[in-house]
Amino acid sequence: MRISINTKVSFGVTVFTSVALIIIGAMIVKYNTNLAASLFYLIGIIIALVGFINFLNYISGRKQKVTVSEYLLSILLMIAGILVAIFSESIQAYGLLVIGILFVMLGIYDIVLYFRSKATITLIVGILRIVIGTAFIVSGFSEVLLANDEFSRKLWLIIGYASIVLGVSFLVLDTFQVTE
Repeated sequence: MRISINTKVSFGVTVFTSVALIIIGAMIVKYNTNLAASLFYLIGIIIALVGFINFLNYISGRKQKVTVSEYLLSILLMIAGILVAIFSESIQAYGLLVIGILFVMLGIYDIVLYFRSKATITLIVGILRIVIGTAFIVSGFSEVLLANDEFSRKLWLIIGYASIVLGVSFLVLDTFQVTE
């Protein structure tokens, strides 16, 4: 069974993103601590790891024709990830808004791709991204206005479960490489 989508990313990035989404989603669902700060700490670590892995791939020669900008980008990702992890509590409320806006924009882009390719899975991923993004945006406002209330906790559960579903969806897509 061979399924493929033209927007497929490289296997390592897809698997890494999927596992990160599943771990972050499980952490959000399981633990009732300062979720925003914990989330940004994990995001910082993940960003730093992506930069580090890319840097290792460049210096090991796994990727041919590496430009100076790719080296610089991997180093910047490592530095940005470390800074996000260190200052996770300071940036949590506004960072939630930024992440929410990015997820909504990616979701809208996926829906536009759906209308071009008619790949149903692209529509599903787009809708999930919009749900996660909207929950992040509302949660960001909730964190700023009503610190640690029950409404905010329910939004975090939505983000957690949707992240798990999105991570598993990415793994399934990468495994079967759907062609339509």
